[in-house]
Amino acid sequence: MISKYVRENIFHTITAFLREYGFHTAPTPLGRVCEVLGIELVPLTKSMLQGFGKGFVFRLWGNSDGALQIVLKDGNVYAKIGYNDLMRPERVRFTIAEEICHFLLGHYTDRRCDKNAAVFDADYYMNCEQQARLAAGLLLCPPDIYNAVAPKSIKEIGAVFAISDSCAMMCKNELDAYHR
Repeated sequence: MISKYVRENIFHTITAFLREYGFHTAPTPLGRVCEVLGIELVPLTKSMLQGFGKGFVFRLWGNSDGALQIVLKDGNVYAKIGYNDLMRPERVRFTIAEEICHFLLGHYTDRRCDKNAAVFDADYYMNCEQQARLAAGLLLCPPDIYNAVAPKSIKEIGAVFAISDSCAMMCKNELDAYHR
């Protein structure tokens, strides 16, 4: 469970990022967000063209959706998001947004989130996953735009922000709760 303090910190981190870099349109242009952050997007089909089978890539990612991959070299951080471009477009957007948020929230710096590290902590990892999902909802459905548009239904939220109904419901519930 995410504490109120962490939830508010995530809200402020994502809204400050969106404002600082001028992301004021819907849907949020995730490719541009990645450019700003210096993150390379690598679709599954590109990996397959390079000779890697789906099963191998999914084992590498630890799932079939996607993963943030970080390489530290000469004191520099190189980030890539591998994602399964064979899924529905709304699902792809959520996956990319979730991985962006792991980056924005700094989860990649914490070895407790690394399944291959001796200090891996499954409970801590799951908490980071919850945080990234919450942040992804805010990245995809920015509060400033949501409030300005004032969508009337889950379907309208989904259409405006190019997200699935389940993501739209989560965003609506979160943003409505934040304003209470």
